[in-house]
Amino acid sequence: MLDTADTAVTVDPAALRAARALHEAMGVAARETAEGLTPVQLSGLRVVAGLESGATVAQVAEALGVVASNASRLVDRLVAYGVVHRARARSDRREVRVSLSGQGRRLLERIDAAQVDRLGRAIAGLPGGERAALVAALGAAVPAAQE
Repeated sequence: MLDTADTAVTVDPAALRAARALHEAMGVAARETAEGLTPVQLSGLRVVAGLESGATVAQVAEALGVVASNASRLVDRLVAYGVVHRARARSDRREVRVSLSGQGRRLLERIDAAQVDRLGRAIAGLPGGERAALVAALGAAVPAAQE
């Protein structure tokens, strides 16, 4: 068992293997549906989708933990794929805002559907009560995982 000193919670190695397997399954579903976008580009697309009313390149860089020049090149590629729009802010022409295009939104919807399907197939063999308990436990763990 792995004992995490920070939280004093003991995690069974089987739980860690399961988490990794589910993470990989979600990645496979995304890659199979991504229409040529790389995992980094998909992450950038998710960041743009998560920032309301358009994101600045600086916000994209911060969210991804990269320097602004790398985020700018990433945004260039996303614009070339047609999944985001880039426009100058009306209030400050020096500021560039990035937002999802309709194509980007539809792509994320397809990826989400593929991931839901993949996860559903992964847990389909569990008895109903165990499946419901797993879904509830995963949902309860989300806030801590996002810290």
